[in-house]
Amino acid sequence: LITGLGVVSPIGIGKHAFSDSLWSGINHVELLGHPNDSDTPGWLAATIEDFDAARFIQPRKTIKLMGEEIQISVSAA
Repeated sequence: LITGLGVVSPIGIGKHAFSDSLWSGINHVELLGHPNDSDTPGWLAATIEDFDAARFIQPRKTIKLMGEEIQISVSAA
């Protein structure tokens, strides 16, 4: 999420989907494993589902040069 720009978040992509989910109390935090697993540095996560960078980034060939976190940031901007 980049404040003041667009919204790409686990509870919605776009301001309307995000605000609807926020006001509905939707929570997408999931348990990744057991907290006692020593190999797991973090065991809770909220993933962004149904994200398609091609909907937001032009030209499309630049998408393959970006990591997922950059794709999400550029899409929010």
